[in-house]
Amino acid sequence: NTCYWRYRKVYFLAVFSIADLGAEVVISIVTVQELFNGWVVRINGTQKVEDVVRLYGKLNRTVALFGRVKVLDFDEKAGETFQRLQARTSEVI
Repeated sequence: NTCYWRYRKVYFLAVFSIADLGAEVVISIVTVQELFNGWVVRINGTQKVEDVVRLYGKLNRTVALFGRVKVLDFDEKAGETFQRLQARTSEVI
């Protein structure tokens, strides 16, 4: 799956960048939720114990990563921006 490999490559690049930059990295809570969703889908989609162990290890490293960066809230201003972007997207479609 091309999308998965692209995501995986970006994820690993992000991990290495965060290791170098540490506290200078900022992500949104939306990114946290998307990463969790991705790991849950992968964990629930496997039946081999070895894969479950490996994937939970990766999820654990992801959780540890969140402790090293600042996570921004999805506040009212973000919600307003989201609505504007949705409106623009529906105009294009």
